[in-house]
Amino acid sequence: MLVKTKLKDFVIYFLLFLFGIGFLGKQTYIVLLTGLLVFLFNRKKGIERSSVFSFLMLISFSVFCVIFGFTVSPTTGFKSLCCLAMFYVGNNLNFKETGSLKKSVLFLAFSFALYPVLNFIYELFQFGFSLSFLNNTVHYDLWSKEDSAVTLIASNACLIASLFGYFLFCCKNKVIIIAGMCIISIVVFYDLILGGRTFLLILLIMFALEILFVLFVHKTKGFKKMIKRFLIFSLIACVMLLLLISLFGNIRSAFIDFFENTHFFSRFGETSSSELLQTSRWTIRNQYLSLFWTHPFGGRLIFEKVGMLPHELWLDVYDVAGIFSFAPFILYFVASFFHIATFCLKSSIDVETKNIVVFCCVGLLLQFMVEPIFSGNPALLFVYCFIDGAIINYSNKNRLKQAHYSHACIDGVCRVAG
Repeated sequence: MLVKTKLKDFVIYFLLFLFGIGFLGKQTYIVLLTGLLVFLFNRKKGIERSSVFSFLMLISFSVFCVIFGFTVSPTTGFKSLCCLAMFYVGNNLNFKETGSLKKSVLFLAFSFALYPVLNFIYELFQFGFSLSFLNNTVHYDLWSKEDSAVTLIASNACLIASLFGYFLFCCKNKVIIIAGMCIISIVVFYDLILGGRTFLLILLIMFALEILFVLFVHKTKGFKKMIKRFLIFSLIACVMLLLLISLFGNIRSAFIDFFENTHFFSRFGETSSSELLQTSRWTIRNQYLSLFWTHPFGGRLIFEKVGMLPHELWLDVYDVAGIFSFAPFILYFVASFFHIATFCLKSSIDVETKNIVVFCCVGLLLQFMVEPIFSGNPALLFVYCFIDGAIINYSNKNRLKQAHYSHACIDGVCRVAG
């Protein structure tokens, strides 16, 4: 029985790994297959009472996405069904072991971060490490070998960016610390070439939040360990600097010439503030909100008038599938915020698990606020649904474990008293 359970877990986590690295660009099909297998493995198990509302909201969201989003793309329905499937997967995984939830979230964070790393290596072999590569405006997907959006490549690393402070201050596993720091260093370097801002913004915000978490919640006393970890990160940065020196010839050029030759600098360093404001996320969002009730049934009609995608998840969903999909989608997120809040307040759950899970949720929400994720990279939405389902699952298992422990203690006291 134990071997059978471990085999099932291996199959599910292998599929989640393929999903994380975007294997062959078939993430939607991998998720649906994973959901089907989990359903077959747990077909005798029903939906828990605490999951019913979220499950119903995701079903409603999926149904209306299929109806109203079909005119935009036949795959819209598949995307919404994937949200339901990943919530179900997270809600039914085996979380009996201590630390199983944080391991699952870390597993997904590293799997997703591997995609931009592998893509960087692929492009490096394709174009070589040269000045033209640094300022390249066209980037290619590892699997399809076709043009790929910057949002798709860089946003996959938002989970690992959310854990930057965790690696520096709280993580106890040296392998995880070094692997996390190496991946973050590579992605920062690659993100400057891609010309993205969101990854760097999330990295800084989550690092600042982690410092507050360490000071007021975790209260880590190992200051020397923090210094050592910071030195490890500095060492990795020095290795990256040596690579730049080998390209540009000296330290000054390694900093200045590298940055001035990146696509990041060409996008934002040479653009006036007035030009940036004219196409800012706030301006686009306001345009979408002004047309909110003009096109309530989706179909990408607002996009046709504005000419740009909304830089947030929720308006993106509204423009694709309309008000009937938007309403249950918003209600689902309200419920998920409640799940995260109650998860944080549970004293029986260890602080490290809360750190990893909650910070990954916050990092994903920051990504949702500034990018059209439903159109650009829906896999991140699937991950959020997975973590939400997993939080409910783990909290219920933890509650039952605590209740069982309390009953055992009472029985023990009664026997001693008797």
